[in-house]
Amino acid sequence: MKHYNIKYLLIILLISTTMTKTAFADSPQTLVEQGNAAYKAGKYDDALSAYDRAAGKKPSDAWIDFNKGAAFFRKGEMDKAKDAWEKASLGATETPLEAKSLYNLGTLEFSKVTQAQAKDPKSALEAADRSIRYYHEVTDLLNKSSKDRSNPLVTDASENIELVRRTMKAIQEEMDRQKKAAQEQKQAAEDLKNLIRKQQDLNARAQESSKASKPQDAGKQGKSVLNDMAQEQAQLREQTQKTAEKLSGQGKEAKASPPGQTGQAQDPAQAAKRYELAADAYTKALQSPLADVAVRSQAEVGLGIVAEKEGALR
Repeated sequence: MKHYNIKYLLIILLISTTMTKTAFADSPQTLVEQGNAAYKAGKYDDALSAYDRAAGKKPSDAWIDFNKGAAFFRKGEMDKAKDAWEKASLGATETPLEAKSLYNLGTLEFSKVTQAQAKDPKSALEAADRSIRYYHEVTDLLNKSSKDRSNPLVTDASENIELVRRTMKAIQEEMDRQKKAAQEQKQAAEDLKNLIRKQQDLNARAQESSKASKPQDAGKQGKSVLNDMAQEQAQLREQTQKTAEKLSGQGKEAKASPPGQTGQAQDPAQAAKRYELAADAYTKALQSPLADVAVRSQAEVGLGIVAEKEGALR
């Protein structure tokens, strides 16, 4: 799956315009500056400590909340970052600050997309939808005022919306492909079971025919029946082998479109289920008293392939 480059806005705001210009040692302004310095040095815990002390002296300051969101994001504490940016967007008294907070919320949700798309594509799509909604809020907010329409965030948010939509399309296509593959594998497992039953039935008929026939009856008609059975057996073996290869992921269909070419790893749970179905069919073939040598041989080979693939999943 192709990945697209989202435009991030993980900046920190240096100081609230509502703060006094006179900076004392423990003033909110000085503490924010200390937090910013720690943030730039990658010391996010120290930055948060300074921001918290600044917030204690100046509660409900949207600028401080915005900076805290950036620090939490860098630490990977997404829930706390989201809370901080939501608080900043609600408490902002200036449109640009509100827009930046909403923009970063959209960025945060998109980060969840990249984390979840392989293991939980449904959750990834939900996060992508939330990301788009935040970016739309940014453009709607800034387009309300003529003085804010030239804000670069309008263009950045609009471009991000398109990028997220492309990512959603790619994820949905991959989900559809995996669903189709799972359905085909399930059908292949059923087909294999049916073919094995047909082989067993043919073997039983051959044995009955051999017991019922008498030496004097062995003429052209008897040979014709045996030839027909042999031809049918050969056809069944060929069909069984093709179906077994398809079920084990060794057939032409699987080689034409290997999971790695999609850019997204195959779902281990779906792969494990597919191999379980294959192993069940092969085991039943081996256990059947009516299965001939060819059927047993194919089943043993199939079990070996499945075991190898199951080992690769661990």
